[in-house]
Amino acid sequence: MNKSYSRSSLGILISVFFFWGFCAASNTVLIGLFKRNFELTQLQGQLVDWAFYFAYFIGALLYLIFSVMGGDPLNKIGYKKGLIAGLLISAVGALGFIPAANAESYPMMLASLFTIGLGFSLQQIVANPYVIALGDPATGSHRVSLAGGINSFGTTIGPLLLAFAVFGNLNGGDNATITSEMGKNPVSINIERNSNKTETITGPVFLKERTVMGKLPYYYFATSNTDSATLCGQYSFMKEKGKGAVILYKEDRDSLDAQVKMLKNLYPASGFTGARIPIITLNKKSYLALLSAVNTIGGASMETQLMGVEKVKTPSLILCAAFVLFALILGLSKLPTVTNPDKMEKNLGALKFPQLKWGMLAIFVYVGTEVTTQSNLLALLKQPDYLGLDVDKTIHFISLYWGCLMIGRWTGALKVFNFSKVTNMVMTVIVPLIAYGVIIGVNYLKGSPMTDFYAFIPFVFILIAGFFISQDKPARTMMLFGIIAMIMMLIGLLTVGKISMYSFISGGLFCSVMWPCIFSLSIAGLGKYTTQGSSLLIMMIFGGAIIPPFQGYLADKMGIHISYIVPLLGFAYLAFYGWKVKQILQKQGIDYDATAGNSGH
Repeated sequence: MNKSYSRSSLGILISVFFFWGFCAASNTVLIGLFKRNFELTQLQGQLVDWAFYFAYFIGALLYLIFSVMGGDPLNKIGYKKGLIAGLLISAVGALGFIPAANAESYPMMLASLFTIGLGFSLQQIVANPYVIALGDPATGSHRVSLAGGINSFGTTIGPLLLAFAVFGNLNGGDNATITSEMGKNPVSINIERNSNKTETITGPVFLKERTVMGKLPYYYFATSNTDSATLCGQYSFMKEKGKGAVILYKEDRDSLDAQVKMLKNLYPASGFTGARIPIITLNKKSYLALLSAVNTIGGASMETQLMGVEKVKTPSLILCAAFVLFALILGLSKLPTVTNPDKMEKNLGALKFPQLKWGMLAIFVYVGTEVTTQSNLLALLKQPDYLGLDVDKTIHFISLYWGCLMIGRWTGALKVFNFSKVTNMVMTVIVPLIAYGVIIGVNYLKGSPMTDFYAFIPFVFILIAGFFISQDKPARTMMLFGIIAMIMMLIGLLTVGKISMYSFISGGLFCSVMWPCIFSLSIAGLGKYTTQGSSLLIMMIFGGAIIPPFQGYLADKMGIHISYIVPLLGFAYLAFYGWKVKQILQKQGIDYDATAGNSGH
């Protein structure tokens, strides 16, 4: 393979990684929009992530089937053309959101997301070994780290941009404005049932039943004292008139959920005819604000913006155009055409390499551990011995977790720039702090509480120390970062409160550079089986759809806190993999730790 590369070629290639992060992290915004408009359960809403990640598995599986039956297809057409093909497949998927929105079809939405993921799977199969092939394989993990840093930047700003495009605000949350003699007061709300169209409902708010004359639309404010018969009668009246909205509040969350379910069962989403009357719930702070406004002399009115599924059409069209434009740029670029001259037998010959088999399990565990650590975090923070706060008050900790990956990947990519030894040491301290500043800046724009970020700074310095000790050696990095992450998980398990919380979140820091290390170590020495090995590794991304539900199952049986033994075990295997793969490669005459440590300074 071609071992020479220019920075411009590398820059063009790793820009693809931005799309992966942008789309994957934006799924959370889509889940919230789809759940309300399609009346989805929590499990049905999670099909968004399943469709996306399952596409990686299917795409890699199809590649393997074609590879076994007719030889490596990517080796025939070249990595560059394979990357362009993947971008065009994703463009078709993005375009598919437009007819899906017109038809208001959730299965069509999932099919479009699946198609985007299918294109991404091909891009991943090509791009990771392509980045490694553009230079010395021993330093391939550093180039993949740089690409991962671009990916992490996409995960950081993707949800922000999509939330702004769909909801008109950076948080992606629901908001309303109360107007009374006290002035205008914006409040946070939660829309449990949407009207299934984009509109603004403006009208007075009433505490008492109003079923005959009056200005439409209006809001019926059901407090804890409202009986079920009156509430159902009012909701039916609004349904008949085709206007209005119901506002609900109960201090007990289970009782509130039961009330929402009762109204939804009154007019189920399936077979829904006529107007869909919105159902809005409030937190305690918003409830008190609305109650105070309603009880003023002039009463209160409220304005709420509802977002229909057609709001995805413009962002999806822009995304489609971006995919096509970037495919065109790649086609016109002077990116080298990389293929392997060796003819590959029509079999799964890549599996004869033990470093790949251990690496496949490592990718499965790594992705699962990375995803499960944050996917169960919000449930942990709701516990009384942690923060005891609802999801809308702790979502910025998820931003911090994903930002941790950006910190590590930006730092892990420094060696790509061939700085002098002294400059590299200085940058190893400065770059993580700059990346952390980006995280703080993004969350400042979102309105997150800044004090929650200051206490995490010591963990960033632990990461910096880890980089100095690991000396840019991939196998040593796996062992060291795996052990540090294990210690952090143990601290999290043995403590509660903010120390435990920050310890679990810090797992993102030590996950950050594991993907490039695993990838470069796993395909080392594969030769003509490199792209086949890459596809097998991409298949293992499916761990992100298996391990988090397993931790959720343990949380239901044993408690959410103790369930964090799952990422502890995950990091234990990843540390073991670093030791194991080093032994395997040394027997084959390959020692990336030795060559990586002696190059570039």
